Amino acid sequence: MKFHRVTLDAYLSSQDIVKLQFVRADAAQLNSPIQFGQAVRFAAGSSVPTVGVDSSHLTDEWMLQLAHIFAPTLVISSYLSYSRPGQGFASLAGSASQSWTTLGVGLSYSY
Repeated sequence: MKFHRVTLDAYLSSQDIVKLQFVRADAAQLNSPIQFGQAVRFAAGSSVPTVGVDSSHLTDEWMLQLAHIFAPTLVISSYLSYSRPGQGFASLAGSASQSWTTLGVGLSYSY
């Protein structure tokens, strides 16, 4: 796997941080298992499995993250991400490949 990432951090105050990030994921090698045999499938009319992807571009993801530091030991963060499948992923999933959105919230406490 290869990842290309661009990140912009904005510090609104000493306690509030906003991050905008773009990540492009690519398979490092075509027709090779991506991870633990993922992307193994049978082509139509064949009993021989096909492994990996035949196009390297897997996904593009945009993420917006907000973090608030209540104390050095207590941080809450939330994020919203939008991911779009690339040709490599779309060729595996066929017409079922769609973009997806993820929303998350996390609370971190250190002691």
